[in-house]
Amino acid sequence: MKLLAIILASAVLATSSITPYQESDAEKKIYSYVQVPREHYKDKRWIGDWSDIEAGGQKFSRFGCGICCLANTYSTLKNAAITPDIVYKWARKYSSYNPDKGVGAISWNQMKAVLESGGFNAETHRKPEDYETFKEHVKNADTTIVVVCKYNDGKLWWYTRGHYVNLWNYDESDDTVFVTDPSGLFNRERVQLKDIYNALKTKNDAQYMTIKCNTNPRD
Repeated sequence: MKLLAIILASAVLATSSITPYQESDAEKKIYSYVQVPREHYKDKRWIGDWSDIEAGGQKFSRFGCGICCLANTYSTLKNAAITPDIVYKWARKYSSYNPDKGVGAISWNQMKAVLESGGFNAETHRKPEDYETFKEHVKNADTTIVVVCKYNDGKLWWYTRGHYVNLWNYDESDDTVFVTDPSGLFNRERVQLKDIYNALKTKNDAQYMTIKCNTNPRD
């Protein structure tokens, strides 16, 4: 319940900005589904029935960030509204994802399997020692999913022990990326890429996944 309360508070903070970020035309086409319950998120475009999913004794608000990131990737790069509840079913079909055992969070290998089943190339990476390598990876990907946490740098995602978000449209002029954040905190905002690099969760087997779209899905 404590985590849920933090996520809800973060979502309220993100959706009540006095000066919201003015999105570019390209950014307006990016999907940004969120994991928080419907009644607590103001932007109804990005919330739906998937918030009611329960798996392994957990509510979607506690484990759905990776599923939302996959839905954002599919929907944006395939130009079709593929909602998180659909991706949840695909994860159970195309990967070893089995939240009924009590672990709701989807793993890197499971996300990779789901993406490859839908016509994407996905590659996981450890955090490189130099920031420039990370920047080049993000710059050259169609989207990048990263796992961030509060332990290495609490400047941004101060509330979480581990959380997936999507990065889009790197801008070299100010070293920022457009973020789709399932918790709502930085959803549809531009964030300094260096701050994200600092916040990568290094305790995990991998810290980020670069994704490119291709045209050969299995079915």
